[in-house]
This record gives sequence, structure tokens and C-alpha cells, in this order.
Amino acid sequence: VLHRSTAEVQRWFFSRGLRAIVMGSCHEGIPFPSLDIHFRAVCRHAAGVSLSMGHRRIALMIAQSGWVGDVASEQGFLEGFQAARHPDAVPLIVHHDRTMKWIRSALTNLFRSKLHPSGLLVSHPEHVLTVMSHLMSAGIRLPKDISIISRDDESFLAHVTPSIARYRFNRNVYASRLSRMVVQLARTGVLSPRQTRVMAQLQKGDTLAARA
Repeated sequence: VLHRSTAEVQRWFFSRGLRAIVMGSCHEGIPFPSLDIHFRAVCRHAAGVSLSMGHRRIALMIAQSGWVGDVASEQGFLEGFQAARHPDAVPLIVHHDRTMKWIRSALTNLFRSKLHPSGLLVSHPEHVLTVMSHLMSAGIRLPKDISIISRDDESFLAHVTPSIARYRFNRNVYASRLSRMVVQLARTGVLSPRQTRVMAQLQKGDTLAARA
């Protein structure tokens, strides 16, 4: 089972004829079976929800990881704006290198402009904490000044106040599907190279509010 595998790792297994299941998404040209969250649908939905609540300048803060799920997130985010058809809506994609320094610098640059976003969609739970703590230390109020949605969920986010709007998926369902895939591959040596996607649902939190 390949977890958080790079394109190079996946190609290494594939080129040697080794059987594997990708816990995540396959990179281009790798026909392994995989199981991942439907990040494209999540970010498309998050953009639509934010727009429906009156937000018009919304930023996706996402790491330059090269992971397929992050690329799909950007695609879905932009699709959410296209589907909503608000001519005054402005999508912003802000990349960072996953360090606190870079994230803080990106936020500082965003809020220097009077036309800063009123909504943020942030990937990876640990980066959500960096974003929230930086904004609050800068005197920016959540959600009065800006709304935040976390693309992902981890148990520690349930202990944060204000409560974080975030997308959650059923981990038992995910684990069950992955286990069935592993058992089938181990027993038969054969598994269809199907790209399986698990849906996540938005859990509302205090960091998400309508634009005043």
C-alpha cells in the first residue's frame, strides 16, 4: 500500500511489475488501483457554498506539493466559480511551501490590499492552525472579517475555538474499502485499476459566516 507516494515512487513500483494499491491518487500513466478523497468535488462545493453566502473574493491556500489530490483541489475550486456564474466573483489560488514562514508571508501579502479576500479555503489541517493563529494575532476577526473552511479534517481540529468549518469523511468506510482492496489483491493477485473516490461532507463551524 503506497501512502502519500510521489510520482517517482509509483513509477518505481510500476516499472518493476510490482503490485500495489495507492492510498491517495495515482499520478499520470500509473494504472494502479487507488482510494482517495474526492478533493475536486470538495473544493468545488466549498467555492459554491462561500459564493452562496455572499463572498466574492475567495482564496484557496494550498501547498505546492505536486500531489494529485492538491491539483484536483485547484481544478474543483475554479469549477465552483464557473458553475456559480457570478461575474464579480474573483478566485485566488495562493501557493506555499508548507512552512510557517511562507504561509505567514502569503497572508501578509493578501491582507495588504484593500481588496483582500473575505473567505479562505485552506488545505491540510496543520496549515489551518497556522492561518487561524496568524490572522487572530493580526487582529483579524473570525468570521466577521474573514471566513475559513478547512478542506481536510483531523481529530485535533475539534478542540479549536472558534469551531472550524471543515470537510469530514467516514473513516470507517474508507478503512473498510481499503481493507477489501488489500485482501482481494493478496488473495487473487488481481485488482482492477479503478480510481475510487470517497465523498466528504461539510461540517459547519463558527469560522464560516455569510458576508456582511
